[in-house]
Amino acid sequence: MVSKNIKALNASIKKWERKLRIVSSGVGKTIETGRISHHMYILEKEKFSMSWTDCPLCKLYIDVGACDCGGCPIANYSKVLYCNDTPYRLIVDYLKAHGHVITTKLVRLFEKEVEFLKKVRDKEVKNARLAKDVKHA
Repeated sequence: MVSKNIKALNASIKKWERKLRIVSSGVGKTIETGRISHHMYILEKEKFSMSWTDCPLCKLYIDVGACDCGGCPIANYSKVLYCNDTPYRLIVDYLKAHGHVITTKLVRLFEKEVEFLKKVRDKEVKNARLAKDVKHA
């Protein structure tokens, strides 16, 4: 049985691969922000969100009242909360600092986020296998 963490990581990877496809197709173009949310981005009718509310892992782990996302495999991997030491944060900071024109550097940051999520997922899979081996030993 696949753990909830691995399922959520796979869903996150799928979302980020979609975002990467959108951004990769728009180098030199400007991403518009949504009218309702500044976390919603639009490029030629393709929309994607950068909000935590769109993240399968955040939906599982963020406790807004406690200001905590402890237990999240990304927080466990990076040793910081709210994805602050991840490529996601670099993307958000880049968009704030450089506006919404898609550059090759921005595309590379999206690629790094996909790679990062895959590393976290692979570690979760490895840990699940180790736990299974220990249980059956």
